[in-house]
Amino acid sequence: MSSFFTLFQLFRNRCSLLFMAIFALSFTAVAQQCPNISGLSNDETICETENLYISSNIQHDSVINWISDGDGSFSNGSTEDPTYIPGDDDIASGSVILTVNVTPYSDCPDYPNPVTEDVLLTIIKEPQPDAGSGGTVCAGDAILISDASIDGDYSSFSWNEDGDGSLTGTNTLSPTYEAAASE
Repeated sequence: MSSFFTLFQLFRNRCSLLFMAIFALSFTAVAQQCPNISGLSNDETICETENLYISSNIQHDSVINWISDGDGSFSNGSTEDPTYIPGDDDIASGSVILTVNVTPYSDCPDYPNPVTEDVLLTIIKEPQPDAGSGGTVCAGDAILISDASIDGDYSSFSWNEDGDGSLTGTNTLSPTYEAAASE
């Protein structure tokens, strides 16, 4: 927004003559603009083998700095669209908080306090199945598998067999295999 005004000033000298001086001033008013962060999701989820590409829209910034409370790292961490590479501790804990700190220009009333926003990154661990120690079974007998386990995140699982016998409890960690007489 620009404005222009004229200031008139009347002067009187010793002889009582009046003369006028004209001063013209022009100025431009600039609105103080503080940082604005938009387009940033508050929660994100990735698999443990993935990186997170962060997409945001940051306006009126002086300095952008991304940090995490974990051990991962940022590629292009001083931009509005960095990539976060999770560290081993991030993956082990299953989550990490990513924070963007945006320092305003000096004409912002909030200067030098940064504007911040957090993103909670959930990291899904890949399932690591362990069928247990196995064992020996005679033809026609059954074996209960009792030491199977699955580490990581999963929603379902099932056992398969490729023998001639039969498998029961295929959706449990303790299935039973009955060997056929021909095995």
